[in-house]
Formats: sequence, structure tokens, C-alpha cells
Amino acid sequence: MLVPHRLRILLILILGVVCAPAFAQPAQSEIPRTQAQSPDVVRRQDTFELVWKTVNETFFDPKFGGVDWKAVHERYAPLVAGVTSDEQLHLLLQQMVNELHQSHFLVISPRSIPKLTINDDENESAEGDTDPGDESRAGPTALDRIRTRLTQRLSTGIGIDLRIINGAAVITRVQPGSTADRAGLRPGLEIRSVNGKLMSEAVAEIDRNPIWHEIIRPELPEFLIGRYINGDLKSTVKLVYVDGINRQHAVEISREKLDGEMSPAIGNLPPIYTEFETRQLVAGIGYIRFNAFTPTLMRKVCPALRSMHELSGLIIDLRGNHGGLLGMIAGLDGLLQTDPLLIGSMQTRQGSNPMLAFPQRLPYTGALVLLVDGTSQSAAEIFAASLQESGRALVVGEISAGNVIPSAIIKLPTGALLQYGFAKYLSPRGSLLEARGVIPDWIVIRTRGNLLAGSDPQLTAGLKKLRERIAENRRPASVRVVTPPRLYGDPKTSAVTIKDLPPPPPPKPVATGPATDNAKPNDSEPSPKQLIEKYLEAVGGEKALLTLTSRVSIGTVEISSMGVTGRAELYEQAPNKSALVMSVAGLGVMRQTTDGKAQWFQDPLAGLISQSLAPSEEKVDRFHREVALRKLEASLRFGGRAKINGREALILSSTPASGSLERLFFDAENGLLLRRNSTYYEDYREVDGVRVPFTTRNETPYGFVVLRMREIKHNVPIESDKFVEVPDCFTGPGPTSH
Repeated sequence: MLVPHRLRILLILILGVVCAPAFAQPAQSEIPRTQAQSPDVVRRQDTFELVWKTVNETFFDPKFGGVDWKAVHERYAPLVAGVTSDEQLHLLLQQMVNELHQSHFLVISPRSIPKLTINDDENESAEGDTDPGDESRAGPTALDRIRTRLTQRLSTGIGIDLRIINGAAVITRVQPGSTADRAGLRPGLEIRSVNGKLMSEAVAEIDRNPIWHEIIRPELPEFLIGRYINGDLKSTVKLVYVDGINRQHAVEISREKLDGEMSPAIGNLPPIYTEFETRQLVAGIGYIRFNAFTPTLMRKVCPALRSMHELSGLIIDLRGNHGGLLGMIAGLDGLLQTDPLLIGSMQTRQGSNPMLAFPQRLPYTGALVLLVDGTSQSAAEIFAASLQESGRALVVGEISAGNVIPSAIIKLPTGALLQYGFAKYLSPRGSLLEARGVIPDWIVIRTRGNLLAGSDPQLTAGLKKLRERIAENRRPASVRVVTPPRLYGDPKTSAVTIKDLPPPPPPKPVATGPATDNAKPNDSEPSPKQLIEKYLEAVGGEKALLTLTSRVSIGTVEISSMGVTGRAELYEQAPNKSALVMSVAGLGVMRQTTDGKAQWFQDPLAGLISQSLAPSEEKVDRFHREVALRKLEASLRFGGRAKINGREALILSSTPASGSLERLFFDAENGLLLRRNSTYYEDYREVDGVRVPFTTRNETPYGFVVLRMREIKHNVPIESDKFVEVPDCFTGPGPTSH
């Protein structure tokens, strides 16, 4: 999961950046004995240790980019005794993670987490009784009110966008029909002050702040709007601006509900303010703009792309897009490609993991141009780079932010959130984009002059390039990336980034120990036949297993990489049909289905991924998988011993001649299967005479997907439509069964 940079703005809106930080120069101090046992001190100390440990165990570079991370712990640990509030602690922790000089490291205050609704009976007076510096003491009522007000502030304004051009805050876009539009504001006007606050002073304060200047700099436009221009519904804001001939004007404008909407929270990812726009610019050329990679926006972008299928050209505007969830990159790439596409790779301490996009049915194949600028970040950069490096799209505009570290979010004991980077991202051609960004094929800089003239120079340039491509009949529907890496910095190349991707877990909780695959069998070692027969007996025996023809399991799913939980339904029918349906609030419904002839995965972000089964695989009895292990006996050998969740396990592994490596871990005492490859089986219970694992944990490069069943029934009828493809925007026109 990539976390949108908008969270940084939320934090600053609450904490402010104008005062000098309390911990600019860390100094040694001892924890006073009178506070050593205080619950507040213990909680803050635990928070500090969790932040340091998470970075220590998950940062992709074991050398921490030259930073002595253990020495950092020794310098900062004594300072915990000096803090008197959670707010001070969070500032201290932010300063600590800043020493890594990487994007996507942020401590997010509880007061900076938006909340969509509050209870009607909350007592407003409770807020005044709360110590504003101690966020842990803000009761649910007070904190909920603060968070709800923050949400309203994000979605209430005057309807403008701006950029810093030559040090000045310049309007770059005015929402038609907004209060700003009705007040006569237009692109190119320079905002000098807001409610008496000079914008030059606000920018200078950011530059002087040792904690926030690196974090906020790429997002200054959003910060200025969120902190100074947006506000309470129906309130007013006083602006002083300068026109095209440097005449100064003053205007008071009412704030109103903006056209965008708040996306729901997904796990630890808070609600995000989203914007979407689609239209036809000129005959045959479409335009789509969106500001984040979230399920809410994917449900709008996908139909918009489908509606433009017959247009000869398309511009996707990523300016101001702060990123989001990685899955949406794969889904959008699939809607624009006819062949599988390498998005790039994530490199963690455990190794490198490729990121792929799969083509969806009837993708858009017309000419494509992407617009980017310095506020295009994270997932937006990855998306742009993947299409640029494949040759599918031209990129026009300004160099993107270069904030491309894949990150995760965890909750801290103080109620704050920690966003931390866990991998470095490499583009399809092997380029490292962090701190470099995507370099457009055609760099076009916006100035006050061309904005005042009534044009959008980047959009105009994008139209020009699009028409050239259409005239040349260049429609590179998909080009697989197989060329060798070239040095990033070539203006003809661009790359990617990831910000709200699925994050990896902290260190793997299960240690399998050294499995001795090269161990030679001897008389004291159990044979594969002995272990498999003991397993079959432990689960109830072959006869009992073969009486079963179907299974329905109901429970929950937990996706650790995203911090989400939801409902899980697993339908299985002999001999080879199964359907796993996972429903997660805010994300949607994910389905993994096999109908005996094909298998496919449907995801609300990544789309449809389908694969036909080979004729030999169609005959495999996957339902009675316990009995089917007997067919593997000839290819297995004893592979040693290991510890699985504290229990001794005996390992069977496949011989090289058997193809892909197969590893099975059986409980040495009771014979039950504890693990098969990356899947762990736990909490065995007896149901209808057989023992079934009620908990299944599947290990992925990004964490665990855990299924915890509360109810399992056998030999119940299952409707046939459970094993067919569910039509959605990704499947488009085409068959709904396989």
C-alpha cells in the first residue's frame, strides 16, 4: 500500500510549523524516577521503541544509507523522558525518522486522522476539558470532533488550485461555478496574503523548520490551500491578490462544499479527499483527471476509460495526484495495454519482487499522453513511468516529485500512525526514481504569463503531441519491457514510484529453521509414505475424507499488509471447483475462483487476472487434497526438521526432477500438516469426522493473508453461480464464464 502524501498535510494542519521544534538539538537526559512507572511515560516509551524497531527491521537498506541507526536510538531514547505530551513525542519521532532522508516516513497524529462521522450525542464541552498537548487524553468525544472538523476542512474551500512559481503562490486552476470563479479569480493571479498572512512568510516558515521543510516542500501548494484558504463551511476568507499588471486587489470569498468527496478509510489508511473530472476536449480526444489512487476513484476512472474506447486520443492528467494504492496502477495499466506489462520491482531485505499488470478485456488502444508536474507523486509516478518506459504513452509537463518509496502504515500505542518505507522501487528499466522523479518526454513549464493569457501550456502541449501521434497512426498498445537498464537522467526516459502500495510486514513471525534438504535418508528417518499415512490418519482417514463432496466455510480475512479485515466465504465442491470471496469495507470484494477448466482472480483495483488450466490439471482432485498427497510420494524425500510455531516439524521436499519445489511440514507428534510451501495451517478442529484447519495463513512478499473460519459445513448444496465470473467494469464485453 502506498500512502497518499495528503496525510502529511493533515498532520501539519493540526500541529502547525511556525514554532521552533522542541527537539532541534537532541541532548542526553535521564528518565526521572518519579515518572518511570507513569502509564503515560511507559506508553510513550513503547511508542518510541516500536517506531525505532519497525524501521530497524524493515528498512530496505540494511546499512540505512550510511546512518548509524543504533546510534540514533541511543541519542533519542533519553529524550523520551523530557516530553510532557504525546504531541511533543510525535515531533521527536518525526525528527528521528527524518535522519534517514527518505520519503514516506511520517508520524501521523491522532488529531490528523480524518473521521467521516461522529455520534449525534457527543458533548461539545468535552473538548475544552482536554489538554491540547496530550493527544492520548482527548476522549473519544473530543478527538472525534477534532477529526470530523478536519474532514470538513479538507472538503470545504473556494475551488482553486495553485502552484509556487518563482516563489509566488499562483492560481493554476479555478473550478467552474465555484465561489472563487464567481468572485472573478482566474489562473495566473498571484495570491499575496490570506486573512492577513503573507504567503511569502508561510513559505519561509516551512523552509526554516528543520523537521517539516523536507516533507512539506513538494506539497507546498496543498499545504497553503489546506492551512490558509480552506476552512469551515459558510465561513469567509479574505484574499489579497495581484493581477496581470501588478495591481493589488482585495476580496472576501465564502467557503462552500467542494465538488470532490471523501473516500472511506481502508484499514490504517484514513479517509482521503478525492477529485475526479472527465470530458471531451475536442473531437476525438478525451480527458481524465483524478487526484489519488483509491477504490472510490477507480470506480469512476474505469467507466470513464470504457466510455472513451472509440476516441482516437486520450490525455490523463496526473498533476496534483498524490498517489494511493498500488493495485490501482495494475488495473489502470491493464485497461490501457493489450499485453502483460512489467510495472517495475520492489526491493526489500528479503529480495526483489516484480510488479505486473495484466491486460483487461478490450483495453483502450488509442494514442495516450500523461500530464505530470512537481506535485505528481508516488503511485502517480509509478503509473506514468510504467507507461512511458513501455512506449505506451508520452509524458508531458514538469519533472515529478520523486517520492517513490513503497510504504506501510501501522498504529502506535499513542493512537498515532507510523508510515514507513519498506522497499526501494526500481522502474521497468532498472531506474531508481526516489529523489529524481519522472522526467517528461517534453518538459513544459507553467508561468504566470501563459496562465494569465488564458491557456494551460502543459495541456496545450499534450494536445499537440497527441495529435502528432494520431497523425502518425502510432498506437503502441503494448510493448513489453525487455530492453536493458539505461542511466536515469536521460530526458527521454522516466520511471516510477509507489506510495500507497501494499506494505510488507515486519519481520516474518515464523522461523522455519535450517531445513537440511541435502540430508541423506537413513533408517531413523521417516519415509514420505510414513509421514503421509500418519497425516491421513490424523485428519480422520481416507474413508471419512472421501465421503465429503462439498464444503462451505464462513469467517474473516485479515490482510496484514494493508491492516484490513473483512468477511471471508470459501466454497469448495469436488472434484476441483472452489471460490474464495473476501469483502473488505472501503476496498470492495475480491474473488479467487476455479471452475475446473480455468482459474481467475477478480480485484476491485487490479482487475481480472485469468489463466486456463492444462488438460492434465483439469483432472486433478483438489477437493480431496489430503488423499492426493499419496501421488507425490515418489517425488518426495525427507528434508530435515524445523520449528513451526514452537512445534517440531518433519519436512518432506520434492526432488529436483519433480519440477517446482514442494515443501511440506508435518507435526512430529500428531502428524498434522502445519505448513505447505508458504501456507500455514492452524487451529485444527473436528467437523463431520475429519479434522480441518480453521485458520490458514498465506505468506506473501508483503505480509500474511489470514483466513479465520468460525463455521465449516460439509456436503451442503452450492449454487453453480458461485463458480462463474462476476461481470464488472474490468471484464467489459465478453464471456462471464470459462
